[in-house]
Amino acid sequence: MATVRRATRRLCAPAHCDRGGPELRCGPIGSARRVVIWAAAIAAVVGLATWVGSSAALLRSYRHQAADALFPLSGADPRVVVVGVDAASIESVGRWPWDRTVQAELIDAIASAGPGVILLDVLYAPATPDDDRLAAALAAAQPVVVAATSEVIDRGGALPRGTRRVWPVSAIADTALVGIADVDPDPDDGVVRSLPLVIEVDGAFVPALSVAGLAAIDGAQLPPILRARGVQVGERVVATEGGGRLRIPFAEELLPPSWEAISAVDVLEGLVPARRLAGAAVLVGVTDDTAADRFPVPGAKGGGVPGVLIHAQALSAMLRGGSLDVAGDGTVTGWAVFLALLGAIAGLSRRSWTGLVAAPILVVGHVAMTTVAIELGLLVDPVYPALAALAGVGGGGVVRATTITRQRQRMVNILTQYVPTPVAKRLTGGPTRDLPEGTLTFLFTDVAGSTELWEREPDAMIEATKAHDILVERAVERAGGAVVRPRGEGDSRFAVFLAPADAVEAAASIQIGFARGGWPTSRPLEVRIGIHTGDATLYDGDYYGSPVNRCARIRSQATPGETLLSAAAATACRDALPSGWELLDRGEVELRGVEEPERVWALAPAAERVAGPR
Repeated sequence: MATVRRATRRLCAPAHCDRGGPELRCGPIGSARRVVIWAAAIAAVVGLATWVGSSAALLRSYRHQAADALFPLSGADPRVVVVGVDAASIESVGRWPWDRTVQAELIDAIASAGPGVILLDVLYAPATPDDDRLAAALAAAQPVVVAATSEVIDRGGALPRGTRRVWPVSAIADTALVGIADVDPDPDDGVVRSLPLVIEVDGAFVPALSVAGLAAIDGAQLPPILRARGVQVGERVVATEGGGRLRIPFAEELLPPSWEAISAVDVLEGLVPARRLAGAAVLVGVTDDTAADRFPVPGAKGGGVPGVLIHAQALSAMLRGGSLDVAGDGTVTGWAVFLALLGAIAGLSRRSWTGLVAAPILVVGHVAMTTVAIELGLLVDPVYPALAALAGVGGGGVVRATTITRQRQRMVNILTQYVPTPVAKRLTGGPTRDLPEGTLTFLFTDVAGSTELWEREPDAMIEATKAHDILVERAVERAGGAVVRPRGEGDSRFAVFLAPADAVEAAASIQIGFARGGWPTSRPLEVRIGIHTGDATLYDGDYYGSPVNRCARIRSQATPGETLLSAAAATACRDALPSGWELLDRGEVELRGVEEPERVWALAPAAERVAGPR
């Protein structure tokens, strides 16, 4: 073990290694500085990928669905009240739309309770004979906002542009504010997640229904003022995402089944206490389940919700000052880089389980942070930072595994000069190939005349020995064998096979490789090979017993460039020789330390004929 410890010191510098006792304890990456450098590099790559993906709106649908899972929130503004034209209201009157005289009566009933503003998600076109009666009710109920719709022709600018589609008749538009009632479902999946707050219609800025209601409550001037990342209504600045859109923080209280509906027919019949409407922002619209004006929203994708509830959600958010600010690509990238850096450091840790533990912790932490942020009014992309954390852990793990593999291979290469290869792998903590047991075929090689070459050409022999090792080990591995360790001189090799035919195949490949030449020495290297089949004892990564010794003695009887097989090996593989090869009887030979002579056969190309024993 003293020799092994001296060998390991060649592999570890003090700054890169912890040594406690005789065990090998080299850190996989090295110093903390190198860990940070690797982690920073991984985080930079992940950050670049995040920025490209986020800017190009890749994984858009997955990001939306992940964000939808964060809704609904709690805390709708209690001043927002919805009066719904539900199934009972339609059945009571007999049809929808109602005559505008009936609608005028509903507005009179709401106005008598003293609301802060009335928002009518109802279209008043075309003109009817009852418009004067409705206009009078609207004039008496001020402030009132009535709905209009537009045909959007361009969504690519700072604001959507459109033309008039359905506009209130002039008799009604002259007595109330006009707000756009359009909701704009996501083209990918039809879910309404945001609402345009202002639309440029025929050259004029027209506010959304909810924005007009907010301005009426605050006594602010219209149209609102456009800011870089928001819309200013009076003293309020409502945060918006691209295209002047409000990302709606959907509240549970204004989604089914939690929201408390006030039936329009109950208001008409005087069954609703005035205190429920006093000072409130009262939105009136169709809430019947059979109405076409229903849209899926986060938190209620199944049956959808009526459009009037979407406007109620938007108005509630703006009244509470809880409009959502959507984190931009730069913020998402920065957070992704931070999580990737932490993940990479965990993945690069000495202990392999650190990354496995860190990955779920980082993802859960990101989800928790996203949940807290959305309550504070900031919507952070749930997908990319989570993927960045996993990519950081994975990238760190790949670098760690690659580094450990390279370090272990260097250690094994040095330690195999002193101990068997399986032992060397066990000392370095690397995987060891399971060596077979039972009846096996053993193969010994030896470079003929190597001592003389080492004396005369040491530098050339260093290079020749490297090529020798590669040639032999590759031939053994391709034939399905395992190199156990060097035997005797440093240029000898010992391999084991399950089948004699595999050992013969490896021997043929070795002799062909040596015959090709190209050696850096003054004369080509020639190898002697011995093959024998028998039972040996496997102990601590090596084989012991008479068959192993007999194989070594057979090798010593071979001439340079010759492969000799024992009778047991030759008998077992005679019918499974490599194509173009044959066995030639060399007769009996005396083996040192063995009482009985051994009959041997030479493996030779089929064209060669050598008569009689050597």
